[in-house]
Amino acid sequence: MKTGRFFVAALVATLIMLGMSYTWHGVILTDFTMIHYPFPVFMFMLILMYTVTGLVSSFLASTLHDTENSGFKQLTAGIALGFFIYLIAFTLGVTFKGDGMEHVVIDFIWQMTEQGVGVALAGFVYKLAEKRDKFLAMRRELE
Repeated sequence: MKTGRFFVAALVATLIMLGMSYTWHGVILTDFTMIHYPFPVFMFMLILMYTVTGLVSSFLASTLHDTENSGFKQLTAGIALGFFIYLIAFTLGVTFKGDGMEHVVIDFIWQMTEQGVGVALAGFVYKLAEKRDKFLAMRRELE
């Protein structure tokens, strides 16, 4: 595994998922108004959680990169990651409170979408790096 690619993919996944989460919970649903502790503490924990999730996303993307149907497998792995992350949050009771089961189902779907996009984008970074390597190798051959 190439370390630079791993961390670039992790950074891309982290920033995209963090942005999606902030947009969903902070702008669309305004869930942040229900936080019962200081906002800077919440943001620190959110950034930490998404950094770890981004690293896991990059690991999944790199592991599945050279397989057949890698894009589909990466997306599926991301959806599974989102399912388990929300399951942990739901079990610990740290999810945002909404009205009824409908809120839980929508949040579940959103979390799976968010992590699916994160792993898929990490995989895209690996694909771009691979194409760049092929281009540079071809260019070296021509020189």
